[in-house]
Amino acid sequence: MKRICLLIFLGLLYGAPYVSDAQRITYSRPEQDDDYRNTEFEIIGKVGEHIEVFKNNRDHYAISVYNQDMELEKRVPLTFLPRKLINVDFIPYDDHFQMIYQFQRNNLVYCYGVSLN
Repeated sequence: MKRICLLIFLGLLYGAPYVSDAQRITYSRPEQDDDYRNTEFEIIGKVGEHIEVFKNNRDHYAISVYNQDMELEKRVPLTFLPRKLINVDFIPYDDHFQMIYQFQRNNLVYCYGVSLN
């Protein structure tokens, strides 16, 4: 029994080496306008060659566009949105994404959609 265990151990030790790949995690740096206590964000996903993130910083809305290394390429302010949004949803595609948002004005709740690229 000892010989079998020794042979198995030596076979594993000197056998073909097992190599595993680990995933690489990359973080982006916070932007100057980002207040870590008040900034809310939602990751839209990969659109084209870029990773897009929706940010809400005290009712100032913007989309941050990152490259593959999570370096900020540009920040696009969304000035057409009303000040207070109830809900925002995104539907990403390969070359664009759709944004569906809800807001309240007076006693009515509105739901609009926009396609962005």
